[in-house]
Order: sequence, then structure tokens, then C-alpha cells
Amino acid sequence: MKHSFLARDADAVPSLVESRIPMQTAEWLNARARLTFPGTPSVLAVDHDGRRRATAMLCRTRFGFREMPLMNEPSDFSWSDEVALSELAARLVAERRPFFLERLPAESPTLPALRKAARGKFWLKVEPAPPTPQIDIRFKTITDVVKSGRRSDLRRAGKRLAKLGTVTYELRAPRSQHDLGTLIDAAFDVETRSWKHDMGTALTSPSEATYAGAFRVFLEAAHDHGHLRFAFLRLDGKPIAMQIASAWCNRYWIYKATFDKAYSKSSPGNLLYYHTLERAVDQGMTSYEFMGKMDDWTRAWTQDTRAYVKVFGLPFNPRALFGGICVGRWIATERIKDRVRPMLQSKA
Repeated sequence: MKHSFLARDADAVPSLVESRIPMQTAEWLNARARLTFPGTPSVLAVDHDGRRRATAMLCRTRFGFREMPLMNEPSDFSWSDEVALSELAARLVAERRPFFLERLPAESPTLPALRKAARGKFWLKVEPAPPTPQIDIRFKTITDVVKSGRRSDLRRAGKRLAKLGTVTYELRAPRSQHDLGTLIDAAFDVETRSWKHDMGTALTSPSEATYAGAFRVFLEAAHDHGHLRFAFLRLDGKPIAMQIASAWCNRYWIYKATFDKAYSKSSPGNLLYYHTLERAVDQGMTSYEFMGKMDDWTRAWTQDTRAYVKVFGLPFNPRALFGGICVGRWIATERIKDRVRPMLQSKA
């Protein structure tokens, strides 16, 4: 077992045979590890024939292991095959220390791998974590996905906005590093003019400076790997709604989305959601993924969610009682977060 800080090493995260979420990529995990966190950064790794086959990026504290900061999104271990994943789970259990995974996809092979490795050695507590809204768009048309009443509301909103100037839409990948910088600046500018800025949660808010820096690192790496997308609704050329997303595994994943609050009566955020959803349908994608939590505004789009779980691991040894107290603290902390952080999630 090797404990080392490999966050800036692209080889720290293996290429994935099958990835369920883009937060398993080297781009995301390496950016996430740049955030500040309590404890010692540790990488549990499985190497075969000189190649990295599985990785778990964790913080090692006096209480046990927990994930590095999540950047407000789900997470998972990274692996190239399930044999390597099983070995990684076994290595984590072999540490005989409590561990906590905050938001793991419920269908991820990581969970059964941990259950198998923990049998007779660890007590695992699995709880539901906040789900993310998603729309299944396989083999569907936009009229199947968005009902007529909703489409009528959006048409009226579009007409109101058109009275103020020329409305255009843009959805594309950056063409160069210079183009990437221009698109990031435009998206961040919309954040500055959004309701998020008043709440202090915009990427341009002083309190979010560290997170914004790590997110920029991710955007640069995602651009290099070709899955980064930017979407804008422009009024007379000025962006008044934006999305930062990935086209990953034939799904459209939205990391950030917001709009200029001065135009809220014309629903520019919802108009842009409709436009990118229609494009995803036309391109034959399988799903449209909202990365925030389910809220009233997302229920207007979908009732379907992608499920996640929290996993708490406690070893069967004399230290377990102390570890159990710490796990209890983790559980309490996460439940408090779930209550007080909904307003930090993106709104249409």
C-alpha cells in the first residue's frame, strides 16, 4: 500500500474502461485535490505491470479516511477494471481505519466491492445521499421529453425576451486555449450578474476564490480531453444565461448554470436549458444530467433522479468505539449540510 500525494500527476488516475460520472476522471480528481482540506492527502493505488489500474484519493486524519473536498458534486473511486477495483477495496479495508465516502453513485461497482472486502472485518453503514435530477432521453424526441404546457410557457418567455433585442444561442467546445479563456470569462461574468453573487456563492465571489481556482484547473484539463462544453443565451450579443458542461459517455452533464438576474422575468435560464436539452436529444444522447440537488425548479423539468449513497466503514477492533464516535460526527455534519446548503445549488 502506497500513501503519496499524486494530485498533480496525471498518471495518478487510470484510464477508465467504463465511467459512470465525469467526476471519476483525472481532470476532476486532480483539480479537486488542489482544494484545502484537513488531514494528510493520501492516494491508495493499485499498480499492475507498472501501470496505475485503480486509485482512491482520500484524506487521512486521526479519525480515519475520508474523501478530499467534493467540489459540491458526487464522486467515486477511479479504476480501469473491476479486478483492480476489488483489490483497491481490499487495500482500503486492510488499513483497519474508519472511512467515509460522501456521495457515491448507488449503482457503482465500488459499493459491492467494498461490501465483499469488508465481510467479517468491517461494519458498513450505507445511507441515502442527495440525488441528482436527470432526464432519460434515449430514443425520444423533444416533444416526448418536454410536455406541451411547458413548451408553451417557454415560447411565451422567448417572445418576451425577443422584444428586448436579438436572441441567439451558442453551444460549443472551446477551439483553443485563447478561446477557452474567453468562454470562461464570459461564463464567470454571468455569474457576477446572477442571484448567486448576492448570496456569495458565485464563482466570482471572494469566498469561492479557492474553489474557482480549482474549477478553472478542471476546465483547462477537460478542454484538453475534449469533453468540455459551454452554452450561452445572448441578447444583442451579450451573454445573459450560461452553462458549463461536459459531453461525457454520451450524456450531457451540467456543472454550473445561471443567468443574469436583470432578465429573470423572461426566464433566460430555462430557455437555455430547453435549447441544450433539445440539442442533446437531437444528438442521440442517453441522458441530460442536472448536477445539483432536486429542487422546485428542477421538478418542472423532471421527477427522475440518479441515486447516491453515503458509506461509513468501521473496523472490528478495539479502536472501533472511538471510530464510531467519529463516524457519528461525520453523519451529523453531513445531515446538517443537507439542511443548510440547498440554497447553494444552481437554480434555473
